[in-house]
Amino acid sequence: MRRYAIKSKIISSVRYSRISGELTLNFANGKAYRYSRVPHSVVQSLLKSASPGSFFIEQIRDQYRRREVR
Repeated sequence: MRRYAIKSKIISSVRYSRISGELTLNFANGKAYRYSRVPHSVVQSLLKSASPGSFFIEQIRDQYRRREVR
């Protein structure tokens, strides 16, 4: 799983595995969630977004299956 740098007020770190399609987001509030079957193109868009928090809310949060990991 590769870790990516991100500038966001709500997301503190991003990890993604292209092999499994699992996206792990650590949030500023201390919680972490793993999202399943997220396409690489969606992760790239998240990382390039001017507002990663808004992108997450609009394109990821309710679109992919998730589980809390912390």
